[in-house]
Amino acid sequence: MLEGTPCIVDHVNASRTQLMDLQKHEWSSELLGQFGIARELLPDCQPTQSYFGTIRGTGIPLTAVNGDQNAAIHGPGKLDDGTLIVNVGTGAFVLLSTNTQLMQHPSLLASIANSSADHVTYLLEGTVNGAGAAIKWATDQWGEEDLTPQLASWLSTVETPPVFINTIGGLGSPFWRSEQNPYFLPNGQVEPSLPEKAVAIVESILFLIAINLEAMSNTGQSVKRIRITGGLSALDGLCQRLANLTQRVVVRPEVKQATSQGIAWLAANLSEGWHDLREGSHVDYFLPKDGRSLKARYRQFCSELGWR
Repeated sequence: MLEGTPCIVDHVNASRTQLMDLQKHEWSSELLGQFGIARELLPDCQPTQSYFGTIRGTGIPLTAVNGDQNAAIHGPGKLDDGTLIVNVGTGAFVLLSTNTQLMQHPSLLASIANSSADHVTYLLEGTVNGAGAAIKWATDQWGEEDLTPQLASWLSTVETPPVFINTIGGLGSPFWRSEQNPYFLPNGQVEPSLPEKAVAIVESILFLIAINLEAMSNTGQSVKRIRITGGLSALDGLCQRLANLTQRVVVRPEVKQATSQGIAWLAANLSEGWHDLREGSHVDYFLPKDGRSLKARYRQFCSELGWR
């Protein structure tokens, strides 16, 4: 896309190959050797906020390149310390900024959020494989039409669902295990209804998010609030149960084009947020309420998976 077609890549996309040294911000000679990859086959690495060249035929300089996910988290502007970022789509990713500190965790991923000539910011990253994919699994498994339109109503009425062991697509962080088929824990003699089973699946997504939050908190990182986005975040009941389970305020911003807005913020090299764009935008806050019954199911879920 650039004049002269330079062979370059930004730090974030380079790190996604898992061939990069996150401290040196260059290709790892050790990893390239282990995988038998010649360094000359790879593009040169440079910061996500830097001059990449001029877009062909336009005269417009390209001053920021980043991955989709890592651009989107900058949609509201600067990353806030202590804010857990959760995006719930087909899968769910759980991100926590560690600012300029590269935090290594044996069961979580470390990644680069953004970089410039002066600084690099890092993330702790967790992954949940079965989010929207789990709802799709249930729809196919039970021969039902799309369950999503009914979830809002069911989340407001079902209070004591069974516990669902969500191994859709295997267990992501911090387990990293390929498990057997998903299943419900025994819940007395009565067969759960369809709404109860559907709510159990939603809760299982929240349980996996909460486990990742615990793993991140165990590193000494403070998690003060949760910012949630993604398709399933439209469910008020999901957001409220996440607040109740984690005892953190859950914030749901209305950012329709987070990726575009985030990369524009990076390209403009701004230091604060999009103050003018935030005015008039709608933000929902879900305050923690009593979640004793929910937490009891969470403990069952954790025990079944061997999580403390």
